[in-house]
Amino acid sequence: MLLDAGILARGDPERCAAVREMIRVRRLLHVDLCFSGLDGRLRWATIPAESLTEELFREGLPLVGREVAGWWDGVMLLLPDVDAVFPAPAAASSTLAVMCEVRSPHARQTAALDPRGVLRRAQAEAGGRFQADIVINADPSVLLHGGDGRALADSAVFDFLRILALGMWESQVPVDWFRTGPALGQGRIQLRPGRALPLADRVMLCRHAALGLAQKRGLAAELLPRPVSGGGPGMPGRTSSDETDGPSSGGSVGAAAVGRLRRGFTGGLLAHMPALLAFCVPDASGGRRREFCSPA
Repeated sequence: MLLDAGILARGDPERCAAVREMIRVRRLLHVDLCFSGLDGRLRWATIPAESLTEELFREGLPLVGREVAGWWDGVMLLLPDVDAVFPAPAAASSTLAVMCEVRSPHARQTAALDPRGVLRRAQAEAGGRFQADIVINADPSVLLHGGDGRALADSAVFDFLRILALGMWESQVPVDWFRTGPALGQGRIQLRPGRALPLADRVMLCRHAALGLAQKRGLAAELLPRPVSGGGPGMPGRTSSDETDGPSSGGSVGAAAVGRLRRGFTGGLLAHMPALLAFCVPDASGGRRREFCSPA
């Protein structure tokens, strides 16, 4: 049974039952309640599959923040998103991955710096203010090294990407294509475009699966961007929208032919680029730090 995540809504007993049915049919044993911080790393708390109930979707799971995330002071509430449910591609046992928002256990409001909450609010504002739906296209890439520290040959990278792509398809995350290069040992996987929040969830799942697969194969994997020439890991992306406001006058060309949302979006990126780089390219040393995965 393949679950159509698009039909689900939090708190709907019928739709929450669809998740339970997926667990039964696939004989899943565990559920990873996944969340991320501003460092872009996926973290999770694992529960038995039978504990994923309608009440948990509605009420959330309170946890001591520092023990789970390190950066959270006090108690955090993980609220599973029934729109973001994936059979985990890199788990050691049959596992379901469920993306969560981090909320305050008292006010039950989304934490100000919870990445999913920030993106959800931005997506809603684009729809409310501009009547536009933002579509994102992302190509996560990985740089792979063997146990001797040397970059993998293209043939080995291609085999790695083939297995990764199959795992993503099994997790209901469509992959349009994958390729090696441009740097030696580098591979890139093209996820199918989608709305901002669902696509972000798929990117996080893909990165997590790549690290898990590399670890199983005794490889070191780099995911952080490299601010150097000659290629390296990163994540090229493109955006589009169904913005309805066209150019102010017929026959306009250049910038005048671009709608106000697209102009504002581009201008915002340029204006906030220095701050964005603190999160998008956090390792100024050249990307030598491995993220999560090393055979050592």
